Amino acid sequence: MYKPVDRTDGKNLEFVEIYNSNPWFQDIGGYQLTCANMNYVFPSGTLIASNSFIVIAASPSDVTNVYGITSIMGAYVGSLKKSETLQLLDERTNVLLTVPYSGTYPWSLAADGTGHSIVLANPTYGEGSPP
Repeated sequence: MYKPVDRTDGKNLEFVEIYNSNPWFQDIGGYQLTCANMNYVFPSGTLIASNSFIVIAASPSDVTNVYGITSIMGAYVGSLKKSETLQLLDERTNVLLTVPYSGTYPWSLAADGTGHSIVLANPTYGEGSPP
């Protein structure tokens, strides 16, 4: 959710979901999510279960209050508010995943400030699978 709809209550609903498509858990402690104006480092010991998602939000309490989602990680530094490239780096800063995103084809135009999120069509295929 890189560019949520503007809200009159001021809640920040930006978030990123990470999906583990492996049949085993993954320790992502020390990994980073990063782009031009956003950065988040996963705390040591962060585990993501097999075939499961975790949510990282700019304001975890705002996302919980609006969507009812619990166990949200964050807050991250910066913002995803424009089209750019998001990367997942391992604990040694090796690039594991690169996802360029925007409000233009093949990504959904509805994600550009209207409250819709963008997702990979087949997350098990990685970044080569836009919507």
